Amino acid sequence: MNNFSGKIGLVTGAGSGIGRATAIELARQGATVTVTDIDEATAAETTEMIRKDGGEALAVTVDIADEDSVRAAVERTVTAYGGLDFAVNNAGMASHHQQLDQMTLDQFERVVRVNLAGTFLCMKYELP
Repeated sequence: MNNFSGKIGLVTGAGSGIGRATAIELARQGATVTVTDIDEATAAETTEMIRKDGGEALAVTVDIADEDSVRAAVERTVTAYGGLDFAVNNAGMASHHQQLDQMTLDQFERVVRVNLAGTFLCMKYELP
């Protein structure tokens, strides 16, 4: 069943893990997917997997902690496909594989920027 047939979606953190699996499954269910990740190569890999399976996908490199980057990713999606029906704001990061007492303030602030502000920024530009 193609539950997402004709729908345009954007998945953050889609270069690996849960984001990759989500983007692939949404494409299998008929969605056109913008695959976003901070790592250009892994976003391209996911996009290629979707295309080999007969789906439609666009790879976009984005740092969700950067407002201009997020805005550009959403704009590329809308320009390429004429709109955006849904988003999966999956991107996030761990604490640099360090214990809290070993993290620098800059590292902690990057985690907060990605995990909290990044989700806000995505929604800010996806909702309209």
